[in-house]
Parts: sequence; C-alpha cells; structure tokens
Amino acid sequence: MLLGGALGAVLTVFGATDQPGKSPALIAAAIGILLGMILKLTAISPSLTAEQAARDQTWYEPTVASLSIGRSLAVRIGLNLAGLALILATMSGSGPTWLWSCLSLACLGTGEVVGRQRFYKAYRRLGV
Repeated sequence: MLLGGALGAVLTVFGATDQPGKSPALIAAAIGILLGMILKLTAISPSLTAEQAARDQTWYEPTVASLSIGRSLAVRIGLNLAGLALILATMSGSGPTWLWSCLSLACLGTGEVVGRQRFYKAYRRLGV
C-alpha cells in the first residue's frame, strides 16, 4: 500500500494536465499511504516479538544483519514519515509537486529496502 500509493501519486502528478493539487487520485494515494503506515506500525510489535523468540532457533543468525534492530526501526519509521510528509506536500500543490511525489516514492522505497535487508540477512540460508 505504501509503494503503490506513492507510485500512484507520481503517475498522477506526471499525468496531470491541469493544475495539480487535491485531485481525487492524489487523495486516494495519500489514503493508501496512510493505511499502509497504520498497518506497518501495527506489525512492529508482533515482528519484534517473533524476532526475539527466534533468537534461540538454529536457523536464525541475528549477527549477520548490517543494522541493529533499533537502528533499522528508526530508519524505517523516519523514511516512512518523510514519505507521508512529502505526499502531503504534493497534495497541497505548493512547490514542485513532481519532486515531492518522486522523493516520497524514494523515501518509502528505501524504507522497504532497509526492512527487507534486515529480514533476509537475519536468516541463514538453508538451500531452499
């Protein structure tokens, strides 16, 4: 929802023929991003609990991760909040809306990459 909303905002801004601003497509993109952030924040506690419980398992290797869990979480939350703020700037129509929407997509995409890097580097490969 986060990346889809941001990509929708970028496509809306670049495809707009009239004055960009609070168009229905931008509002839908912002709602998608907001709902995605709510889901992501809701998932933080269960994922931290699962990671803590998995530390005793043989298939889990937390020392391989390049970022600590706290640092990774702080980076991801910061990037997601920056993405939301940039979408709100896009919706306001002030400044270069194409730039705000592209930066929002970059922030949200980078936040996803950081999270996936943490996830995939924390688990040992089993040849699957």
